[in-house]
Amino acid sequence: MEKIFIFGRGEYLKNKYRTFRENYQIEGFLDNAVERDMEDELYHLPVYNPSKVSVLPAYPVYCVASDFFGMWRQLKELGVEDDRIRFGASISPQQSGLEKIAFSKGESLKSKGQKLVYIDEGIEYGLDSMNELKSIIRNKVKQNSADVSTVGKLSNIPVSRIFGSDRGKAVDRYYIEKFLDLYSDDIKGTVMEIANNQYTLKYGGDKVDKSVVSHVMGWGRNAIKVNFETGEGVVENSVDCLICTQTLQYIFDLNKAIHNIYKILKPGGTALITVPGIKPLCEYDDNQWGEYWSFTSRSIDRLCSQVCDRDSYRVTQYGNVKAAAAYLYGVCVEDICTQDLEYHDQQFPFLIAARIRKKDNNDAEN
Repeated sequence: MEKIFIFGRGEYLKNKYRTFRENYQIEGFLDNAVERDMEDELYHLPVYNPSKVSVLPAYPVYCVASDFFGMWRQLKELGVEDDRIRFGASISPQQSGLEKIAFSKGESLKSKGQKLVYIDEGIEYGLDSMNELKSIIRNKVKQNSADVSTVGKLSNIPVSRIFGSDRGKAVDRYYIEKFLDLYSDDIKGTVMEIANNQYTLKYGGDKVDKSVVSHVMGWGRNAIKVNFETGEGVVENSVDCLICTQTLQYIFDLNKAIHNIYKILKPGGTALITVPGIKPLCEYDDNQWGEYWSFTSRSIDRLCSQVCDRDSYRVTQYGNVKAAAAYLYGVCVEDICTQDLEYHDQQFPFLIAARIRKKDNNDAEN
């Protein structure tokens, strides 16, 4: 097994260390942060200042950091031969976006005199800076992805400022309805819904004994005034199911809101909540109530944990970059392939949903 030194021992190294360990015999680290020889506490290997590289055994040195240009230049200034200098960017798993694009298909770097050379399918590109590499990658991506030119041609003005609902179903409603359908068995007994009772009727049907419509101002036919931020109109243990879709972004004090939501539930009752992640403002609602928040799965998880144990709630995330882009542009569900909406990418939290269940006496006994 080939013996090597690794230049760098920060966060960048952690994901790659297993690959290095399985394929090489690591003799130690070079690190500018140390002035005298020491032992690494995590890897239990010697650590040297790079200035000592000339007196160390002439093993290859891997530059393992996002600033591999700076490391390469330092090694060259210290007189390290080209054939000893190697680069961790080619070692899997690739980490940053640049690495994944530039080195995931066998591309490599090599030191060649006063140039750092990027090799792609046998073609060599001499580099003087990271910006030159980025320029090569920009051209590479543009050639291989029509999305780059497509985005460049997009208008600055959305197709619809009301999320495509003027022509069809808004993309967020696709996920909201998917979530409510999943938990439709919860929509029963006394059901409260915010602003109207369209989902109560659609998913509850004859399981609903009483439908209650709530509104922060009491607006609407047969609506009652309920303010989840102040607690006005919140009657403890009064509903079996609360349907609260796309509402929490208009409430500034979320901690009070989630406590009042939990308070209004009967023992054994459930709250079905959806909130936006990536979205534009709703102009009308922002002017009326103020729109304060967009959410992530992590923020909703933490919010739910304020009122109940982890086994009493479940958070689900929906969407991907295409769903988010469609919604931002006011493209409706009917305009796109619904199969595209079924792919869920955790990096793009488009819509987050939570089911909260209030424990009853039977839970306590168990």
